[in-house]
Amino acid sequence: MDFRGRIYRCGILHFHERDLARSFIEFADNQEEGCKQSVKDIVAISAAFKYKKFYDYDDALQWYKDNHNTIYASDQSLICFAKSASDPFQFIAKVLSKDDVQEYDRIPISQDAAASAYQIMSYLLLNEEMARRTNLIPHTDGKIQDVYTCILKDLKTYLYHQINDKSKIDH
Repeated sequence: MDFRGRIYRCGILHFHERDLARSFIEFADNQEEGCKQSVKDIVAISAAFKYKKFYDYDDALQWYKDNHNTIYASDQSLICFAKSASDPFQFIAKVLSKDDVQEYDRIPISQDAAASAYQIMSYLLLNEEMARRTNLIPHTDGKIQDVYTCILKDLKTYLYHQINDKSKIDH
């Protein structure tokens, strides 16, 4: 903890940004009964997102359905998929909870609020473009946006114009 009262992570089981620790986090004592297909689809989509980034929820669900049999073929197959996953432990936790769990209060959860400050900023500034880039409001193409990719693209465009404008001035 620093002098401002901020707590910094330490150790391998801190849930902030740690894949292994996040794979252990679960809801507790959820009294909701039954398993609806929409809930199962949401868990499947979340498992797909722990494997790789998608720009559309339907694509993520389709990827999971296409790979379902291969993932579940054997423990070795699941491990092979996990090796390629962006968050391997959370991917395994989601996959293992997908079909075998009848009570969804045991599903591992994860939270990614990396762009939340940009969402708040876009809301307070009433900036619709930034709100779309942070998925605060749906993008016109219906795809999931990555604000950091958008910022990088804008930066590259800016630098390109800065370099080319300077070379025109020098001639």
